[in-house]
Amino acid sequence: MSKNNQNRTQNSLRNSKWHIIYKLIMFLFPFIIRNIIIKQLGIEYLGLSGLFTSVLSVLSLAELGFGTAIVYSLYKPVAEDNKELVCAILNYYKKIYRTVGITILVLGLSISPFLSHFIKGEVPSDINIYILYYIYLFNTVVSYFLFAYRGCIFHAFQRNDIGTKITILTKLFLYLVQLLLLIIFKNYYCYVIVIPLTTVLNNLITYFFSRRYFGEYTPKGMISPELKKSIKEQVKGILVERITSVMESSLDIIIISWLIGLRDVAMYNNYLTVMNGLIGILAVIPESVRNSIGNSIATESIEKNHKDFTKFNFIYMYICSICSVCLFCLYPDFISLWIGKEYLFSAIITILICIHFYTLKAGDFTAGYFGANGLWQYAKSAYIAEIIINLTLNIILGKLLGLTGIIISTILSLGLTNIFLIPRILFKKYFQKKLRNYLFPLAYYFLATVLITGLSYFVLNKLALPVNWLTFFVKGLILFISSAILLLLFFFKLPYFKDSKDFVILIVEKIFHLKTKKGNESK
Repeated sequence: MSKNNQNRTQNSLRNSKWHIIYKLIMFLFPFIIRNIIIKQLGIEYLGLSGLFTSVLSVLSLAELGFGTAIVYSLYKPVAEDNKELVCAILNYYKKIYRTVGITILVLGLSISPFLSHFIKGEVPSDINIYILYYIYLFNTVVSYFLFAYRGCIFHAFQRNDIGTKITILTKLFLYLVQLLLLIIFKNYYCYVIVIPLTTVLNNLITYFFSRRYFGEYTPKGMISPELKKSIKEQVKGILVERITSVMESSLDIIIISWLIGLRDVAMYNNYLTVMNGLIGILAVIPESVRNSIGNSIATESIEKNHKDFTKFNFIYMYICSICSVCLFCLYPDFISLWIGKEYLFSAIITILICIHFYTLKAGDFTAGYFGANGLWQYAKSAYIAEIIINLTLNIILGKLLGLTGIIISTILSLGLTNIFLIPRILFKKYFQKKLRNYLFPLAYYFLATVLITGLSYFVLNKLALPVNWLTFFVKGLILFISSAILLLLFFFKLPYFKDSKDFVILIVEKIFHLKTKKGNESK
């Protein structure tokens, strides 16, 4: 293995370790907090939180994707140790973010008089939706004025672990204080006001450590007109992608609030909290290798990168298939045990949420290679198509079928982009291969997942096990092991199975022998 490959693997492993810890925290505490809010205050409070978060996510589109484009533009000067250019890019980023902060503030204040129109039904009597909204708005805006741009340095140098440690610290502080305030005061304002205070703390700590580790990189100097033009070209493509991403998540919540009410927003968010917790843990894989992919694109051949993509995507979809089986079979038990049977959705909605999960995950590694190649400008029509389809179907199917229609519209629009349009651009513009090289294996993975999910659900229903935490964990363990074995029976004859198996073994060896190797090298 070359030195570059070793460094990329080592960085990915280090980033993965801390990212796993962070995702576990993000997985555990929201469940505890949501449970306390539902039991002590009421589910409508969670509906308000979900609505305002979604509205402000839409406003955050003012960022236009500059953060992603800036990190992409930093890969080359960092690899070439061009400190002057890195500093100039940081300076440009700093100026952009201040403008973005002002824009979001103005837009946020402008729509505040219309907040009541986003909500169907009653709001909790002790809540002023405008005060609550302004707190969320301040939390969104403050980062843009407090060194948020410094965080991109960690990404550019493949030291995401530093930023992750900072986030772990501040998130633990946030959750513990929120829990304490909820238990003592039983007041939703106390719970919310801690959020922007923690955001300020996070940004200040980020600034301190970015100066400590990368103090020679400060925002100064000017970038060339050519680079500025290149960044803006990337932003044009990223902007549409960001709008699409927001539409997938935030628009659903806003329309559910508008057409159905805050209770269904909160119930849907309960299911999304479970799904997003799992997504967060899975995200450790693509996020940890994202910067390494960027480095590999810059230094390795197209054929080598295509081989890596096929290998990574297979391993990832194998893991996602196991998670899909477990998610569908365990959803009813978990929701019942966590907050109560009265907050369960029908089996149809549960199936649709799991298909949404699988469709979302199917595009993760495609997006990683797509972004590392800076192909956003070629995807404008694809993202615009998804936005139009999602918005149109959300309203039409939402009025006809309610929540079921809204989820179906999201799956259809997401599948169009994630599974067809974005991979088509990647395979045509970079890999220079037929799209069937991607679609046929993906269809096979999905079919195997559906068959094993159906079989597992049938067997569990026949067993009719009692619903309690002990049974839940035993059931989860059996599901995980059995689905992993059954999927291997489907996959072990695939042509890239051996390479994938060898890669996993290598990673496991590196994890458990990393310290020993370091010790030998120092000797």
